[in-house]
Amino acid sequence: MRVLDRTHELEVSRQQALFLAERDPLTALANRVSFARDLDAAINTAQVHGGSVQLLFADLDRFKEINDNYGHAVGDAVLLEVATRLRTICRGTEVPGRLGGDEFGIICITPLQSERVRQIATEIMEAMSKPIDCGRLQLIVSCSVGFASFPRDASDSPTLQRFADVALYHSKSSGRSTWTEFDDTMAAELHSRQGLEVELRAAVAAGEIEPWYQPSSAPGATGSSVSKRSHAGNTQSAGSFFPGCSSRWPKKVR
Repeated sequence: MRVLDRTHELEVSRQQALFLAERDPLTALANRVSFARDLDAAINTAQVHGGSVQLLFADLDRFKEINDNYGHAVGDAVLLEVATRLRTICRGTEVPGRLGGDEFGIICITPLQSERVRQIATEIMEAMSKPIDCGRLQLIVSCSVGFASFPRDASDSPTLQRFADVALYHSKSSGRSTWTEFDDTMAAELHSRQGLEVELRAAVAAGEIEPWYQPSSAPGATGSSVSKRSHAGNTQSAGSFFPGCSSRWPKKVR
């Protein structure tokens, strides 16, 4: 009996270790490591048998404010309810995961040209519009969603994850509580930013980034600006190599 009991204890411990290695301890969804492995497997399956892999990322909007204002116990209750709603939305082999903090993801394999991922995004928006019961509190927690598709947008898992994250960023910068599908315009913007990063690193190494200080029109403030000197000897303001950025940042004098 002792041998059988010990064997059972070891098996239980092994199963618990496997669970902790693959599942988020709070929500029991796939964790980041398991989710990435499932994504690789889904892409391999789509490469062999055809079809598309849709990767969707979802972030809760202003979740930090919930933890700060109501405490982590309420924050955990929100995360658990979000996980439950994602499970309800997912079908069959679709994989929901918690990637860390308030970040969630869903993997689904679909036929080419499927509208399923758009349906999931719409259902998430609808699900998150309903109050979350946290004991004495009723909270409305919105979320932002971004998604990308293999092989239409990306040819491998790291690129697919990056593109889905770019789409998510667009949702957040567009006012949150919406979903965005990755497209060619975002790919061009990403390529441009990557080229800009290479240029800036080279400029820093070559001593071509120069700080300039100039008067500010604001009372009680001084202004500082950044410029980049080109190889031709021309000076470019920060606004010319940081799109949408002003070349001057006022600094208040204390």
